[in-house]
Amino acid sequence: MKIGQYKITKRKIIADEIWANLKFQAQVYDDVTKLKVATNNRAGRLDYRSHDVEAAIAGIEAAHKVAKQTLVDTYLVNVPEELQAWQRDSPGVGEHTLARLLGTIGDPCIALPMWWEGTGAKRHLVEGKRFIRTVPQLWQYSGVGDSSRKRSRGMSAEEAMGLGNPDSKMLLYLMAESSMKGRITARKNGRVSPYGDLYDKLREEVADKEHSVECRRCGPSGKPKQPGTPWNPGHQMAHALRLVGKQMLADIHTIRLEAITS
Repeated sequence: MKIGQYKITKRKIIADEIWANLKFQAQVYDDVTKLKVATNNRAGRLDYRSHDVEAAIAGIEAAHKVAKQTLVDTYLVNVPEELQAWQRDSPGVGEHTLARLLGTIGDPCIALPMWWEGTGAKRHLVEGKRFIRTVPQLWQYSGVGDSSRKRSRGMSAEEAMGLGNPDSKMLLYLMAESSMKGRITARKNGRVSPYGDLYDKLREEVADKEHSVECRRCGPSGKPKQPGTPWNPGHQMAHALRLVGKQMLADIHTIRLEAITS
């Protein structure tokens, strides 16, 4: 099979149904996680927690564990080995988190565009041609592309879609954050922490960074920091984590592309 300039054997293309199943399991896990958090918050506001309340909490906790294990099992059976190897070699990146990301973006390299056409009873899903997406295309699709474009009130659905998937953006941030937090433990255990090291390097690069434009992130509500003022530590951290997440995505793309074209 030839996709663009690349020749790819069919056995190296993961069936669409498998990616769809991974996406389903990831969404179930997310749904149960939200239910678990909401239930614990609600129970925390009670003055007295009866046996029935405790039983409900325990039942949701059990469901959460099952959802997580099912997601991991689906990941281990279906996700290409080269991506699982990358996860094992990346301290802080958990199986379930990478599974959630892949359930959101699908194959990092092979894209299958789909869109709705028509209205009402004639509305139907149209499937385009597969193509090998570039790293910048994957970044944009995953919500970490052009940083100058922001979501704003009143933008159209098409404009919002052009900014990428907010779920994958969030998951990349979580993966980067986990790598940053786990880098010290990894080093103590004699493991290389490539993304933890990258995070430290990126933080150092912006340690003395100053704003070139107004920054709402660093200023209190209604009083953005002005040009010439230094970045807050939180701004520095978010900047570094965003770039670490982008590098993770680029590496996943490279590894997958090498596997399907070799």
